[in-house]
Amino acid sequence: MLAPWKVTCVPPPTGAVRWVTAFGSGSSLMCASDEAQVHALLSSQLRSGGSTLPLVESETGRARRTLMFAGSVVIFQANGREDPCRMSCALVTHLAMTVTFDGKTAMVTGGGSGIGKALCLELARRKAKVLVTDIDEAAARAVAEGLGNGSRAVRLDVRDAAAFQGAMDEFADENGGLDLLFNNAGIAIGGELHELTLAHWDRIIDINLRGVVHGVAAAYPRMVRQERGHIVNVASLAGLGPAPLLVPYAATKHAVVGLSMSLRIEAAALGIRVSALCPAAIETPILESDNPADLPGTTWRPNMRRFLTRLGGPPYPVDKMATEALDAVADNVAVIVLPGAARMAWRLGRMLPSLVESLAGKAVAAERADKVSLVKTSRS
Repeated sequence: MLAPWKVTCVPPPTGAVRWVTAFGSGSSLMCASDEAQVHALLSSQLRSGGSTLPLVESETGRARRTLMFAGSVVIFQANGREDPCRMSCALVTHLAMTVTFDGKTAMVTGGGSGIGKALCLELARRKAKVLVTDIDEAAARAVAEGLGNGSRAVRLDVRDAAAFQGAMDEFADENGGLDLLFNNAGIAIGGELHELTLAHWDRIIDINLRGVVHGVAAAYPRMVRQERGHIVNVASLAGLGPAPLLVPYAATKHAVVGLSMSLRIEAAALGIRVSALCPAAIETPILESDNPADLPGTTWRPNMRRFLTRLGGPPYPVDKMATEALDAVADNVAVIVLPGAARMAWRLGRMLPSLVESLAGKAVAAERADKVSLVKTSRS
């Protein structure tokens, strides 16, 4: 049962507003020019048990923003001078934050630390029930214990497709479905490419790419059946541009972005949303990590914190990133680039790729120079 709802309708002066109402497995196109007609439309859908999401369009088909918060529908004028769409962005963010995730079920991989942990904490703050998964079971349980709201933890190696399917199915069956999947688990492998082996490639592909594939394969068919859901695949700014000295990492993250954007179009007509989260350097333990210890050693690996700072500025606080990420997920943003400075750099790079290449080349040269200096110091 939806909470009490209220409609504000301001018909445009040049004609009726077109309301596209999506519910269940179908959609209907109806016209309404006054508040009474809108109330009648929504009442009919609510009585039939459907969830109603109106989309306001102008006569030219240009969509305007429409928000639905726990059954309370705010309708923006499609055209005309007094456009309620000019409401405070802070108000919109607050409404989305307090209601959008309330009562939703979310599964997060790699939730024991870093970005995954921050997403779990923010989801719980917004009253979602979270399944925290991580290859480090103790870390996952420590996060889940502080969440409340029926959240729990399970050990999961995302390379194990059967285990992924089992964990997701159990959580979804217990809670009436799965609303959100955050494919976040990942590792970074860096260094001069000529020193990396196929074992390095296999490991990062298995976790960063096949892990995402396993998540999509587990969750997407269920979401199609339940006719709702949002898959958020955590990629990186390195998935949108060059990342020298991190070539295997960049390759997997580009693949995750390609998967996400292709599936987003395919899934939209089925009521499923897909987004790619592409943060720049974020203040997490991965900045201090090394290549996996059980893989062949290399003579050198860049200092991740220093190198990424040279590439794109200092790391962004992980809690702020999680807040902004979920705001964007609530708004169904396709490619979520954070923070704002990274978004600007991404757009600039699309217009001036040679500039990005030049700046990245200078960062590589500086990192290699530090390597040479370190070697000389150690010999002396």
